[in-house]
Amino acid sequence: MRLRVVVVLLALVGVASVPAATPPFRAVLKAPAANPVVNVRWYYSLRVTDLRGRPIAATVTAHMLDPFGGVHPVEYGPTKKPIVGFRFKGMFRDYLEFPPESRGFSLRFRLTVEAKGKRRVLIRQVVPR
Repeated sequence: MRLRVVVVLLALVGVASVPAATPPFRAVLKAPAANPVVNVRWYYSLRVTDLRGRPIAATVTAHMLDPFGGVHPVEYGPTKKPIVGFRFKGMFRDYLEFPPESRGFSLRFRLTVEAKGKRRVLIRQVVPR
């Protein structure tokens, strides 16, 4: 009886120590300095590829997180449409303009990328000046 329990426990430990499968895609956020100037366009790009480096279809949702716990949707360029479930293939480019009221606050720019049935969250911390 004890031998069976030990064997089962060792099997569970062996299963738990197996590394997780590699993610099915890569998502890379590129943006300039982490301290953008207020009222100036801060351009960023998001590139999503498979593991071989080929562009793939994906969706992106963008939010700005403030230090007080607020979650604010990010608008797409000059439009008033929030970036929610925006579909693209390979590369997504846009910009943000930080208002003067955001000067000096530590904000987090969060992009949620979905592709190949999986989700990845990219976060970039910025402090507008």
